[in-house]
Amino acid sequence: MWIIDNGRMNIFDPNLPQLCPPKLLVYDIRKRRMVRVHTFPNDVASNSTAFLNDIVIDSSADDSDEWFAYISDSSRAGAIVVYDYKQDRSHRY
Repeated sequence: MWIIDNGRMNIFDPNLPQLCPPKLLVYDIRKRRMVRVHTFPNDVASNSTAFLNDIVIDSSADDSDEWFAYISDSSRAGAIVVYDYKQDRSHRY
């Protein structure tokens, strides 16, 4: 299971504090354990303005090293964030 954590309780209230940086979590349901936690760099998903919303996983390859996640950032700046599972890196487009 792939989970987006924006790091804020209410993304629409700019006065609430940031609880943590935005993250992507990968949880193995069968084994009941966290497999990966990727904290997005601030230049990829801003701690104060990112609105990471929808996620699509490209898991067409049998090997998880070839998986990618595509995440929409619906903030004013708008972007697609791409996460590379093998490299454990993310980029903003």
